[in-house]
Amino acid sequence: MPPVEAARWFLAPREFLESPDAPVGRCSVPQAEAYTRWLATHHYENFHVVSFLLPKHLHQDFYNVYSFCRWADDLGDEMGETERSLQLLSWWRGELEAMYCNGRVEHPVYVALQGTAVRHNLPITPFADLITAFEQDQTVTRYANWEELFHYCKYSANPVGRLVLYLCGYSDEQRQLLSDATCTALQLANFWQDVIVDLECICRWTCWRGTATRWNNWRGGSLRRGSVPRWKKPSRRRGDCFIRAGRWPARSIAAYRWTSSCSRAEV
Repeated sequence: MPPVEAARWFLAPREFLESPDAPVGRCSVPQAEAYTRWLATHHYENFHVVSFLLPKHLHQDFYNVYSFCRWADDLGDEMGETERSLQLLSWWRGELEAMYCNGRVEHPVYVALQGTAVRHNLPITPFADLITAFEQDQTVTRYANWEELFHYCKYSANPVGRLVLYLCGYSDEQRQLLSDATCTALQLANFWQDVIVDLECICRWTCWRGTATRWNNWRGGSLRRGSVPRWKKPSRRRGDCFIRAGRWPARSIAAYRWTSSCSRAEV
């Protein structure tokens, strides 16, 4: 397929689903890998999926895994209707199960991901857990306590770290536990950073309700944009998570320091 024709269906998930140029049937592996490379470098929410620190032989595999996550995330957040998102996430889970059960895949992301899963012996569980988290986003918008929030992070954040470890050749329990702590810590920091946007735009409140009562400007379920939460003391549960993650590289330490500064900040 000439490059110009291929570019017609190099689209973000929502546009891809609506495009008459989307491929019908299975595309070739090179075409599929070109698509995941494009998606990993062109989506509006993208961060650097790979860098010069990552060995080149892993670049394509990271693009492939990222594209699975990007599609699942967009099916949950970009479709506009809860029912449609749940239907599409169910379809996406079915495609995942087909890849592992019989290898019959047609979607470009799965065509590319199939080889990665085989090369690195990736289990289905982290992928399935991520879909579970995106499905939960459609039905759960409030968390009553820290246990519920940590349980959500188990599905929404921790699988990503485990997939990275698998791609880099590690599957031991100690690294997985440290990765879980790191990913949960970063997920919580992300929640606090985006809490106003989540609440106002998609009516999702990803903090324990008890925490909300400690916000100085919490009045009748509304928050002022640009506000910063104030905790007199970092909670032991939250602190333990960041301390465990702090054994990992600087990103975890930075996240802990950022959270500590929020604990001391005035509104």
